[in-house]
Amino acid sequence: MTSVNLNGTLASNLLLSPTISDCQDAWFSSAENGNATSSNMAEKWRHRNIYGIVFVALQMVLGVIGNSVVLFVYWRKYRRSNYRVYVLFLAFLDIGSCILTMPFVIIFLYKAADFPSDFICRAGLLVGFTLGVAQSGALVLIAFDRFRKICRPLKKQISVKQAKLSCIFIMIFALLCTWFTPFLYGTVNRSMGDMQITQCYLSNDNTPRFIAKAYYILLMVLFVLVTTLLCVLYFFIMRKVHSHSKSFYAVTKPQNGTHNVGRNRSLKTRKTTMTFFIITAVYVVCTIPHDALGLVFHIIEDLECKLSYTAGSVFFFFYWTVFLNNIANPLIYGLSDDRFTNVLKNYISKFKGHQTVSVKESISENSRKISNVSNFENPVANSISSFNCSKNISYSPNPTSSAT
Repeated sequence: MTSVNLNGTLASNLLLSPTISDCQDAWFSSAENGNATSSNMAEKWRHRNIYGIVFVALQMVLGVIGNSVVLFVYWRKYRRSNYRVYVLFLAFLDIGSCILTMPFVIIFLYKAADFPSDFICRAGLLVGFTLGVAQSGALVLIAFDRFRKICRPLKKQISVKQAKLSCIFIMIFALLCTWFTPFLYGTVNRSMGDMQITQCYLSNDNTPRFIAKAYYILLMVLFVLVTTLLCVLYFFIMRKVHSHSKSFYAVTKPQNGTHNVGRNRSLKTRKTTMTFFIITAVYVVCTIPHDALGLVFHIIEDLECKLSYTAGSVFFFFYWTVFLNNIANPLIYGLSDDRFTNVLKNYISKFKGHQTVSVKESISENSRKISNVSNFENPVANSISSFNCSKNISYSPNPTSSAT
């Protein structure tokens, strides 16, 4: 078994198991009846990945639009609160994924056999890993905040300033967990018969490959632990919310205004909690397929030797379902946050009203222009009309009756 290092020299027995390229050498040779070239090989790869490319591109467009709206509305219309801080932080992570990670993934899928840049490969993977870890940390922070507010209301709560500092700490922690990933991945040149291809993949060296596999397994273990922690926290939170709901429904006639204020505050807290619970559930559901397939991708190096063309297309489609949580959050806010929905409706109605006024002003202006042109084109008629009008006024036989 041979492989090709970055200088293009052959190194025998470097890998102990078939690589993806070794597998696809046979796959493309059989697919092209033994006449495969690097160009039609790259085209074949693109054709196989087209569903994943379209899927990621659609998520990118929807994510940029939706999260831009969230950033604008919550930044402009919401008062300072922990809820606002967390929503803005999640939207920042989501839009970062849409404008940085997703374009990298599109390049990764489109240029699977001729990846153009080592820097883009390393930077794209670093950003992707960092934003993924940061999002998990943000959801843990939110769950902990909800737990203290609902299950421990009499204890000291997280302030707005502490919430902001916690978000900054999460970003620093995510970078500390992922800073070394560019040294584990990069563009690698591989030999496929008489052809050379360039992939964004694990390093050819044994040590980085081993570290990358161990690191991905560690990330999976941490994801399981984080998911378990989130489930436990939200179990206690939802149980407390349910008990509060039963107590409020039992009271049919509030005694005073203070009771109403407390009840409204509790309802608002419950709606906020439900919003974050749905966001967390969507994140877990969307991330499980990606992480599971990613683990298989790292451990089984000859995975594509066992995948048919169709199976490979399906694999690289569902592998990117993780991005669905980046476009789901704006929809969740729209369905669960009444104020967010009302603000959007007001903006839409104002925009429609502005458009209507603009159309009316345009019609009025055009009418005035047409009238002016008509007067200019028929000056004789205008003069006769003015003369007749003045004559009638000057020689009226009975001015008094004319005035009446």
